[in-house]
Amino acid sequence: MLLPSEDAFRSFPFIPAQVSQYWRQTVLATPALWSNVDISPPWNLSAIQTYIDKSKESLIDLRLFYDFSSPDEYPSTDSAHSLAHIIQLHYRRCRTIEVSGVTQTTSAILVVLESMQHSTYPHLRRFLVEGREMAEADHDVLALRDTPMLTDVRLRGMGLHYFRVPLTNVTELHLAPVGFPLSYAAFCTIIQSCSASLITLVVYDALVFNLAPSHVYDMPFLRRIHIYGTMIPISELLLSISAPDLEEISIAPYTRGDLVLLEEDIMHKRSPRFPKLKSLTLTLRSTFTEMIESVFDRAEFCFPGINTLVLPSFDWSLMLQCLTNSVVPRWPQLDGVALRALDDDFDVLHQFILDRQDAGAPIRTLYLDAESVKKFLVHYEDMRQKVSIVVEADPWLTQQSAAFYSEQESRFLGDD
Repeated sequence: MLLPSEDAFRSFPFIPAQVSQYWRQTVLATPALWSNVDISPPWNLSAIQTYIDKSKESLIDLRLFYDFSSPDEYPSTDSAHSLAHIIQLHYRRCRTIEVSGVTQTTSAILVVLESMQHSTYPHLRRFLVEGREMAEADHDVLALRDTPMLTDVRLRGMGLHYFRVPLTNVTELHLAPVGFPLSYAAFCTIIQSCSASLITLVVYDALVFNLAPSHVYDMPFLRRIHIYGTMIPISELLLSISAPDLEEISIAPYTRGDLVLLEEDIMHKRSPRFPKLKSLTLTLRSTFTEMIESVFDRAEFCFPGINTLVLPSFDWSLMLQCLTNSVVPRWPQLDGVALRALDDDFDVLHQFILDRQDAGAPIRTLYLDAESVKKFLVHYEDMRQKVSIVVEADPWLTQQSAAFYSEQESRFLGDD
């Protein structure tokens, strides 16, 4: 009998009832089918115990969700201790741990989190903890240990403040505050601990309090920085990092003054800080032409070698107009543009492509989301001699689908 791969098994829920006895026995006897352990309130401890036991010694993906409408729904600390007793025996088998909630962290949730520091994690690859911090300023710091396989860490709110996770081998790191920012010292400790391995850094909102870089951290493998939110001092963050092979930066949304200090530093040193940077994602809050042109001027000066520009905002046409208005084409090496949610007015796009071609800096590749590709095909005859490749792709959606707040589609577009 041919069975799907283990990865395929993990993608589907199974309910071994009202099916033939043969398939019921197959499901019950296949531990890999029980590797997704999703726990949400109200906690049925008996069912959780039965389910997790059926996974036997298979590696598991453990996800704990909590969302309480009122204090009456909070689980008791006694039930939390019982839950922790059940699942902590299986932490060593976890390849994924996710703890997520949109309401404030409760004492019961902390009981479960505290149980995590008493185990080892030889197979853990991904660790995500998010939720609103408790009102009390004082809390214990929880530490994981022995996580040799851990490469993906995402901490938001309580995860950011309550956990200290080994980051030596981490390649992707997401850091997001909810109620309180990190101290500069805490931020430095985090960055220093993963500086030798990190490939992707994603930061959100007012992450660091009083970020004034006094030290530059060498990050030789860093390739991508995504900066989401409006309050983080962007220049200070970029000036605290030395990443000679950085390839991609996202700033969403960009606000006035974000790159002023970086611009001054580059003017003083007379060399770009990220010489291999090739891709830039920008969203803007401003709809004033002069402001947008000023943003592009500064961004081009700070990131001169861009060849792919991602403009996910719905006012893409205004941004293309501002790119076209300069006497010489901005970013002479630019040959790819990613747009999304195109409307039926293609005149601006057509003119932008024509102007770039006339200036000797043609756009060779357009990246469009699926709906925009359908609209573009109507106008293809007018543009096919000027654009070599049209790719059905949505780089912004790809970024956001792996980020916090992915369910809030327009949170960082700058359109609100």
